[in-house]
Amino acid sequence: ILAIGLFLILIAHPMADNILYYQFQNGNRDNWKEAFALIADLKEVDDLVVTTHQDLADYYLQEGTMSMQGQEVSNIREWQNRTWFVIDLTALDKAPQIHQWVLQNAVLVANLDVNVSARTFPMRVYLYDPQHSFTGATIDSSR
Repeated sequence: ILAIGLFLILIAHPMADNILYYQFQNGNRDNWKEAFALIADLKEVDDLVVTTHQDLADYYLQEGTMSMQGQEVSNIREWQNRTWFVIDLTALDKAPQIHQWVLQNAVLVANLDVNVSARTFPMRVYLYDPQHSFTGATIDSSR
């Protein structure tokens, strides 16, 4: 019985660490998979998707998306399509004007931050709908 108890203790601790790492801390990285799964569920046919990591977005959504770098705020104002924005920690550095514009003009759909000890990997999904004026509004996401 002692040998079985010791064996279970030796197995249980690493298994608990794995569960914490993969299930609750997303492998200590940004939660791109969940962000794009949410968009795939809510996205309409003509909606656009803009992100700082276009290759990841293209992979998870299996369609073409747009990079936040190189976009201008004036161009976004002219778009007639609903537009999804996936904002991570790098968005402020890579596209500060777009980041600020999104905060002022789009709706926060989901907060998918990953918290690991003293570090937070921020991940936010926003929706801009040119047919509505949202400024500062949020909608509830059950994710």
